[in-house]
Amino acid sequence: KQRFSLLIGLVITTMVIMLLINQLNTNKIIDLEKQTFILEKTKAGMLTLRRNEKDFILRKDLKYVEKFDHNFNALMSNVSQLEHGLDNHNITHEQAGLLSTILQSYSERFHQYVVIQKEIGLHPKDGLYGSLRTAVHNVEDLVKQQRDYKLLSDMLTLRRNEKDFMLREDLKYLDKFNNNIAKFETSLLLSPISENIKPTISDFLNIYQQDFLSLIDSYQRRGLTHKSGIQGEMRTVVHQTETIFDELHHVIIEAVDSHVLQARIVLISISLLLTLTLSAIVYWLSQQILTPVEKFYSIMNLSAKNRDLTVRSAINTPCEIGKMAKAYNHMMDAFQTMFHQVAASSSQVSSASESLKLVTNNSMNEISQQHSESDQAAT
Repeated sequence: KQRFSLLIGLVITTMVIMLLINQLNTNKIIDLEKQTFILEKTKAGMLTLRRNEKDFILRKDLKYVEKFDHNFNALMSNVSQLEHGLDNHNITHEQAGLLSTILQSYSERFHQYVVIQKEIGLHPKDGLYGSLRTAVHNVEDLVKQQRDYKLLSDMLTLRRNEKDFMLREDLKYLDKFNNNIAKFETSLLLSPISENIKPTISDFLNIYQQDFLSLIDSYQRRGLTHKSGIQGEMRTVVHQTETIFDELHHVIIEAVDSHVLQARIVLISISLLLTLTLSAIVYWLSQQILTPVEKFYSIMNLSAKNRDLTVRSAINTPCEIGKMAKAYNHMMDAFQTMFHQVAASSSQVSSASESLKLVTNNSMNEISQQHSESDQAAT
């Protein structure tokens, strides 16, 4: 019973060990998959930043800068979690550190873009937009007061060049603007308006021209296309993050596959080891049970075959077989004692029978003698 209890305990222990190992491997795989989830969250966070960037570029509203900063902090938190998770699994994560650096660079460039846009103006009356608007209104007001329609026509042409550039952001309109400025100045020299007014108009025109050139310079620094200026730098940074995201995803997937393979090898190895160990223990326990049983069987068979009540079992173990051997020995002792008593009783009966036979013979002899004497007396 104790050996069977031990066997059951070993089987349960083996199963528990296998479950624990499987659970540990499963937890590690789940944690690695969690890193993939964090990476996807990071990619989604990057897309959110891009949306905030585009919203600001289109609407020029500072609330999108606040949203950008809030989402950027959340994104950096995800990157930090990703680095920590990769550290826990001893996965090389140079790309994660590089990702953090690139994201910081992206944030810096976005804020540079915001600063430039503030210089340009967030609405028509703000920044360079506002100063340009004031300057051109000053020129237009003076020209209108002088009722010089040639100058007014030239002024409208300059305004058209200005608007074309703002809409299309093409430097060819700067060349047109400069040519038309020269035409305006020529028309101003030839204009019949008062010579006292001409310097004032010329000064306002110079201010207007300088403001427009400053506006163009700011546009160029901001980027006339999505591939130039700060916009181009932000685009390059975004493309770098996409490459890093792909590399990190590949690294994590490789780590998951590697760990799954390693877990299988470890699980199979430990399973084989535990199976062999358990088999050896089961074999040893079976021998501990079968050997005494076979010995006990041999003793009982020998006793039955030879009808020998003196055969005794030498098994002296605390298990059930030992207890049976002791019971067998006690039974054979009782049988032997009983047979000795029966033999003694038979001997006594035999002696009594012989004595009775002798007495009977003596009696018969005496009777026979008496008959002889009676016959002799009669004759």
